Amino acid sequence: MTDTEKDEALSGVAIDPMVRRFAILRDATEKAIANAKNIKEDFDDAINWADLRCARVFYWVDDYGDGGFTVEIEEASPDAWELRRWIEEAIKNETEMPVEVITEW
Repeated sequence: MTDTEKDEALSGVAIDPMVRRFAILRDATEKAIANAKNIKEDFDDAINWADLRCARVFYWVDDYGDGGFTVEIEEASPDAWELRRWIEEAIKNETEMPVEVITEW
């Protein structure tokens, strides 16, 4: 679904801007995962390509008041740094939003 289609489907519905950012980041993450699958031979990380997916997107705030977005991807080793960096860069290029990517089994 394109952004325009999403906007049309939600016309008349008030959406919190933060919720909209979550949806944008989830979509960008799923797109990045699909693109990574096309070049999976470039990654040396332990990854279950068949089930790789965006599990959640969240916003955190620390005790200093600093915050940021994190995307959690399931079905890749927590040590899958090549995949994490590649996905982070793809999301940033797509959304212009900085994000941290974590991977979990």
